[in-house]
This record gives sequence, C-alpha cells and structure tokens, in this order.
Amino acid sequence: MNGALYHNGTINEWSTGKLSSEGNPNALLAIVDEGARLLNWLLSVVITISFGISFFSFVWQAAGRWFARSPDWPDMPAFFMAWALLLAIALAFGKQQHMICPLAPASPARQKRLFMLVPILAVAVFSGWIMLANGSKHVLIAKASGMMMTGFPVPQYFASLCLPVSGALILFYCLRASLHIVLSDNADESPTGHRGQPVTED
Repeated sequence: MNGALYHNGTINEWSTGKLSSEGNPNALLAIVDEGARLLNWLLSVVITISFGISFFSFVWQAAGRWFARSPDWPDMPAFFMAWALLLAIALAFGKQQHMICPLAPASPARQKRLFMLVPILAVAVFSGWIMLANGSKHVLIAKASGMMMTGFPVPQYFASLCLPVSGALILFYCLRASLHIVLSDNADESPTGHRGQPVTED
C-alpha cells in the first residue's frame, strides 16, 4: 500500500503502529511508554488465558450436550469470551493495530497535529461516554440486582465490568497517543519536529 510517511516522526510511528519515546528526551513520554509496554504484556497474558478458558469450556459444553446432555457451565464461555474480546479491542488500539489513519498528512505542522488528534478525540469521547460512563451504570444496575451467572458461581455484574474496564484502557492509550503528538519538540515541519522527507512505501 502506497502512502507518504515521515521518517522518525509521529506520522510514521502512528501509521506503522510504532509509537516510541526513543530519541525523545521528554521524561513524561518515557514513563507513559514504559507503562504502556507493561500494560500491553499484561493484557496479552489475560486475553490469552481468557480465550483459552472460553474455548475449553465451550468444547466441554459441546461434549456434555453430546454425551451426557447436561452442560455444566452455560454462562462460562460467554463470560470469558466477553472479557477476551473487550480487552483485545483496547490492546489493538494501544498497539495502533486499527483502521484509524492520520488525516491530511501533507498539511502544515500545526494543522497536522490537529488532524492527528481528531480521530483520537473521537475514540476518547466514545470510550469515555459509552464504554466507561454508561458501562459503569450498567455494572451498578447489575450489581444491585444481585443476580448470579447460570451454573457459574460469579455475580452477573462481573461480566458487565469488562465494558468500563476496556473503556478506561482505551482512554489511557488515547492519552498516550495525544502526548506523543502534543509534546513533540520543535515541530517546524512535522508534528515531532523531525525534518524527514516524505517517502513512499509499497
């Protein structure tokens, strides 16, 4: 795929999913990046375990229906699959493995920063309002009901908790991406201050 990218700059890093604080003396960015790396690793582990448990319990239920006709954990696969999917969405956004692209990459520096912040702001509004705020309300309603999951000794609101947790994680990743754009130094020709020339990649 052809596209104009800037070497060693935020545009290149955002487009290729390689946001990094290397070469940037800003201590805040370094701290946030280190936290993001640890969070990425933790989420990868949790997602893998959750998906594995969901797959195992689904196979167990299918075998139980076929042989014993008495599945033991009817809600267990959905519970762990919901957590795996919602956390995977947050992790994909954190690693820039999504469809969001910088708008108008050939614009002047100030406009370039603005255009790069627009999609991040849109994602932040959605994740903060729909996922975090409204998801938290749904969790409180489910908790007040006191209902338990069928055949699985876990309160029902635990299943709904994955929505606000995923929203909070996406907000953190939005903050990280915004910091990389806003706190970049000497942005004379590009949002990060690097004077690299556009290149075409196949």
